[in-house]
Order: sequence, then structure tokens, then C-alpha cells
Amino acid sequence: MEYGVHSLVDGVHSLVYGVHSLEYGVQSQVYDVQSLVYGVQSLVYGVQSPVYGVQSLVYGVQSPVYGVQSLEYGVQSLEYGVQSLVYGVQSMEYGVHSLVYGVHSLVYGVHSLEYGVQSLVYGVQSLVFGVQCLVCGVQCLVYGVQSLVYGVQSLVYGLQSLVYGVQSLVFGVQSLVSCVQSLVYDLHSLV
Repeated sequence: MEYGVHSLVDGVHSLVYGVHSLEYGVQSQVYDVQSLVYGVQSLVYGVQSPVYGVQSLVYGVQSPVYGVQSLEYGVQSLEYGVQSLVYGVQSMEYGVHSLVYGVHSLVYGVHSLEYGVQSLVYGVQSLVFGVQCLVCGVQCLVYGVQSLVYGVQSLVYGLQSLVYGVQSLVFGVQSLVSCVQSLVYDLHSLV
């Protein structure tokens, strides 16, 4: 029964741990989705920046006075757009890895929860088995007490039978003495 209680406590702890792992997996999943969305936004911005750089480059070619400045700004914008594009791809890759890690954490949380439920069921079964053993022990104890009472009663009956036997033996001896006395009396009468 004590082992069943310990198993029940271990099952509850495993169940709580599984719930926390599941909660952590869900939080990681949300964070991974946010990272993925941020990566997609960065990717879109990285795609828009080269377009803006090309437009600025065209504007720089068309404008004779501000052409050089616009051209330089367009090159810088194009470079920034490429960097943003690379950063967006890296962020998207990190978001995918984080998403995979979140899925793994979620699966681990589900397995931990399943193990906690199994441990809880095993603890309840062990507790029930312990209670059944306790009931069986009480029944055996009651049966032993009843057998002891029956043995004492049988001993009393045996002692009573022994007393009755002794009394019968005494009565038989008395009857034998009476018969001998009667025989002696008869012999004296004949003489």
C-alpha cells in the first residue's frame, strides 16, 4: 500500500512535469511562429529594398544634377537591401529551426504527460491492490480469531468430557465395590 502511495505521488509529479513541458512546447511553438513571421517580413523588406534601390538608380541616371548622389544612395540602398535579404533568410532559417525544436518539445511534453498518466494509473492500481491486501489480512485475522475461539471451545468441551469420564469411572468403581460387598454378604449368608 505504501508502494502504491509512492507510485501515485510519482505519477502526479510526472503528470505535472508533462503539463509544464506541454506548456513550454506551446510557448516555444508561438515564439517560433513569431520568429517565422518576422523572418518573412524581413524577407519581404529585403525584396522591396533592392526594388527601391533599382528605382533610385534609375532616378539617379535620369537626373543629371542629382544623378551621382542618387546613384550613390541607390547603391547603398541596394547593399542594405541585400543585407536585409540575407538577414531575412537567416531569420527565417532560425525560425524554422526554432519551430522544429518547439515541435520536438511539444512531442516530448505529450510523451511526458502520457508517462505521467500511466504512472498515475499504476499508482492507483497499486493503491487498490494494497487496500485489497489489507482487507484480506483483516479477514485472515478475523478467521484466525474465530479459529482460536473455536479451539478454546473445543478445549473446554474436551475438559468437560474428561470430567464426565472421570465421574463415570468413579461411579463404575463404586458400582464394582457394591457388587463385591454384595457378593461377600451372600457368601456369609451361605456359610
